[in-house]
Amino acid sequence: MWYYRLIAFLTALDLIGKSAVEALPEKAFPRELPPGKPLLLLKRFHNEGLPLGFFSKRREIVLGGPLLIESLVLFRFSALLPKRGRKYEKTALALVLAGGASNLFDRFFRGFVVDYLSLRNRKAEHLVFNLGDCFIALGMGLTAALELARGLKRLISKRRQA
Repeated sequence: MWYYRLIAFLTALDLIGKSAVEALPEKAFPRELPPGKPLLLLKRFHNEGLPLGFFSKRREIVLGGPLLIESLVLFRFSALLPKRGRKYEKTALALVLAGGASNLFDRFFRGFVVDYLSLRNRKAEHLVFNLGDCFIALGMGLTAALELARGLKRLISKRRQA
């Protein structure tokens, strides 16, 4: 199915990006992207914890928490997949699964998540992320927007009935 291909492609895209960053010498960082008028900085950061480095000393939480969440998202995705329609919800979950799979791969096989992008903004320059994180954020944002729209639709429908 299309969603499985999307998950595989996006996961591979992030893992290839992480491997490319890992292969670069330390003196290659930071690098402006795109050169000239940069929006992003290419960096290399090994995050041994959860987002923002939380629980970096608690390996069982760092491995078990994301694995549990990824499993729950996969369960929801699997239940939703055979149903007709709901393309946006399936796409949103596929994005979350792709980003989560890439970061889980790193956690289990590298022992840390490779983060390599940072915004070219003094206030946010200390935040380093990867494409997988972007996929998760995009999927969660889409899910939130869909739920908000669904809730508003129900609210409007109830008001019309009253």
